Amino acid sequence: MGRRLFPLGELDGGRFFIGIDEGSEICLVETWVASFGPMPHALENLILEVMSRRIDDEHRQSDQAR
Repeated sequence: MGRRLFPLGELDGGRFFIGIDEGSEICLVETWVASFGPMPHALENLILEVMSRRIDDEHRQSDQAR
């Protein structure tokens, strides 16, 4: 990912971990990584159960556009 993540907690009974990076972006971590966006919108997304955006999908899309 190229970023340092700091633990915040867990989601779905420990199935996922939640972390925040140095840019205040909240991420979901499993065997893949997804973003809820930067704070304070990330907190709103978590509360409203907005689906996170997979980070590796962004990299794949940008690679295909080249």
